[in-house]
Amino acid sequence: MGKSVTTPFFGLYFARALQSATTRFGIIVTNSLNKRATRRNKVRRMLRLAIAAHLSGYQPGYDVVLVAFRQSLTATYEEISDSFNQALSKTPLL
Repeated sequence: MGKSVTTPFFGLYFARALQSATTRFGIIVTNSLNKRATRRNKVRRMLRLAIAAHLSGYQPGYDVVLVAFRQSLTATYEEISDSFNQALSKTPLL
């Protein structure tokens, strides 16, 4: 079973990967957040940047999914990055 950590901007869900030796990430930004693709893509890009900032430091063998919340639409990159760092500190991913 997987575990989760929530922040004001996203939920981070993670579990041990059954067949992968690397850590894989997925990002979910649904249409219910905003109908405009450009706004959803902006959130997706900011989450991807936050993930990439620690790319070499992740423990291998995890599957991770980030699910964006509505508050992420108005957040800055710094807020999302800080929130991501706090969420990672509560997990065994680093």
